Amino acid sequence: MKSNKNIIQQVITGIKPDDNGILQIRDILVYDVPVSLTPEEILQQLTLWEKTISLQMKQQKKYQTVHLKIELTSFHLAQFKGNDGPVWTTDLGDTSSVVSSKVDTQRKKTM
Repeated sequence: MKSNKNIIQQVITGIKPDDNGILQIRDILVYDVPVSLTPEEILQQLTLWEKTISLQMKQQKKYQTVHLKIELTSFHLAQFKGNDGPVWTTDLGDTSSVVSSKVDTQRKKTM
């Protein structure tokens, strides 16, 4: 039996941003998310950031990498834009599950 660890899971939420929200969309790569979190739990945590459009998860041993397209809140967008370094560190949500996640800001895209 083959291992499922190289499978990439993808979730498309169906959320379509309005005209104002398009400027707040970013592609973000989130590291060090425990593999114990399900896609539903990750989406629940991301509601603090705002509206998740899609996400892809790839397991890497005890952690997974999550690539997401998200419309950030004005607060999180200001944090994201104000970052000077290549890594933005912030809470993913429930700090009992994930204390913080590194986000690769160089992969951001504006539409």
